[in-house]
Amino acid sequence: MPALLIVAISIAHYTASASAHIPHDIFRRLYYLPIILAAFTYGLRGGVAAALATTLCYLPHALGHISHDPAAPVDKGLELLLYNVVGVVTGLLVERERREQREHEQTAATLRASLEERRALEGELRRRERLATVGELTAALAHEIRNPLGSLKGAAQILADPTLPAAERERLLAILGEESGRLDRVLTDFLTLARDRKVRRAPVDLAACVRDTVALLTPEAEAKGVAVQVEGVERGVEISGDGDLLRQLVWNLARNGVEAAQGGGEVCLRVAGDGDPIRLIVEDTGPGIAAADVGRLFDPFFTTRDGGTGLGLAICDRIARDHGATLTAENRPEGGARFVVELPVDRAV
Repeated sequence: MPALLIVAISIAHYTASASAHIPHDIFRRLYYLPIILAAFTYGLRGGVAAALATTLCYLPHALGHISHDPAAPVDKGLELLLYNVVGVVTGLLVERERREQREHEQTAATLRASLEERRALEGELRRRERLATVGELTAALAHEIRNPLGSLKGAAQILADPTLPAAERERLLAILGEESGRLDRVLTDFLTLARDRKVRRAPVDLAACVRDTVALLTPEAEAKGVAVQVEGVERGVEISGDGDLLRQLVWNLARNGVEAAQGGGEVCLRVAGDGDPIRLIVEDTGPGIAAADVGRLFDPFFTTRDGGTGLGLAICDRIARDHGATLTAENRPEGGARFVVELPVDRAV
């Protein structure tokens, strides 16, 4: 295409009248088009080749060997020089642009490869973390199940003795019932924690959840010598969440407080619904949280209480996170522990 343009312009230039200056001026300027086009198409080599070809085609006309260009010799000489300058400069600019484009493409390819590698590494890391977590939970679950199973097996072997006294038989049957219940609680709590349960959001009165929990827990608390108090539940505090899960959250935290404060202590449940975030606070007057246990408090199967499954607080943490809330624990300055659930206002109804 550039070569055809040079030939066409040269023919028109050569056949123009020698007495007409304007057509010759136009044709001399038109030579720049094929030079620039060649440079953009073929780079530096194309620009230089088109400039040289233009020079060779125009030179006989400029010198008057073939027809005659009426322009001044200086103008024609400068035009011949500019043809080559434009070809070289345009070709260099195009080459630089193409080089930068290749560098950008190489950089983009390197970044894509790095991103894919990072994603693969992150996927592998998540898989290993899941496997490690599953391994830890499985080992802990096996440990928790082994103890009641051992008790069940031992009691069953003794009960097989036909000469066993009636009182001893009743005691062993009671052990069978207790250990069976313990085993059922461990498995139920584990399935609650492990199940990928979707939160069914609906308007829930958090204050009503607290009042209902206290009503159900009071008989057990009184039997253990614990007084349960409530604050900030006189009026409704509506949030968006799963009612069943939120009731389980309140129940677990309140019952955990009763277990810690038993023997003349107190548990206080408080709802602060006027600020951002909405806060559920459960405080007890028990021994508090040991410094060494703070970081493990919400780990599955971690417990400091005899007979506990170590899953209650882990379930509470899971429910809180599923609702976009945070659950934190700290020691009260006056003694005992404080658990705080903070739900952002944008989650509220």
